[in-house]
Amino acid sequence: MSLISFIEKIQAKPKHIRIKILWLLVSLAMFFIVSGWVISLKRSLSLSVAKNEVQKTEESSKTPSLIESLKASINSFFQKNNEEIPENKTQPQENNINSELNEGKVQPAKLPLSR
Repeated sequence: MSLISFIEKIQAKPKHIRIKILWLLVSLAMFFIVSGWVISLKRSLSLSVAKNEVQKTEESSKTPSLIESLKASINSFFQKNNEEIPENKTQPQENNINSELNEGKVQPAKLPLSR
């Protein structure tokens, strides 16, 4: 039985049967298309997850984590403040700030991130 004779048999059938056959063939085609898409999606996702894991291990060996960088920035902030304050101050810091405000000598403070 050739394909042309099969199509001729379908054309000879009533319209409601041809419509049922049409929807059956459309649903079968969509099933194969969607299943192929899902299979390729699973494969591509598994490959991308594997690549992300490799990149994360490479990045973790190169760059510090968020906690490490926060600790380092906080430590540098406190070390800088300790270096700027002379040890032989006789006035409390609060009085010193008030006197600087009254004299107009207050300089804007640098943020720890603006080096």
